[in-house]
Amino acid sequence: MSGFILGLFNLLLLVILIMYLSRHDWPQAAITGLIAFVAFMISFSASFLEMVLEMVTQKLSNIIFS
Repeated sequence: MSGFILGLFNLLLLVILIMYLSRHDWPQAAITGLIAFVAFMISFSASFLEMVLEMVTQKLSNIIFS
């Protein structure tokens, strides 16, 4: 569900970015691009943290059950 919402948010940012670029409004385009990048990095960080926690849980369960 969160991936769907994030995808719609990124699509909206892309439309806004294209609008700013077509108007040659460079500062607003840079801010919009920065917002899109930060949203991507937050999503990437959350996925990375989930993978790390899954690996730690797997290793701990192997230690406990062996």
